Amino acid sequence: MDNSYTITDTIYAEPDIFNLDMHGFQVIKNGRIGLHVNHKTKWLNLSSLADQGITQEAGFVQDSGFREFDIKTGRTIFQWWMSDHVPLSYSVNKVEHLDGPSPHGWNPL
Repeated sequence: MDNSYTITDTIYAEPDIFNLDMHGFQVIKNGRIGLHVNHKTKWLNLSSLADQGITQEAGFVQDSGFREFDIKTGRTIFQWWMSDHVPLSYSVNKVEHLDGPSPHGWNPL
């Protein structure tokens, strides 16, 4: 938007990101780069939850992360997903909704 709140451009999320958090969106580096928080459902291995009584081998999990991208081209520069770095077993939330359906699933956050 410009100073008169007229929309001057539109930015789209990647197709597999269902819940782009517009409150977590920032334009950085002199307007060239976008940074946003996002969420998506992933079908993940749940073997790390066996000691918590979870017998399913896999299930739908709500994953959260952030993405840095070139605003002009939409090309992803960097992205980070919680499930790639934080073990699911660290969650203190009740394990539920593993059967989805997508885009719904267990939210470990």
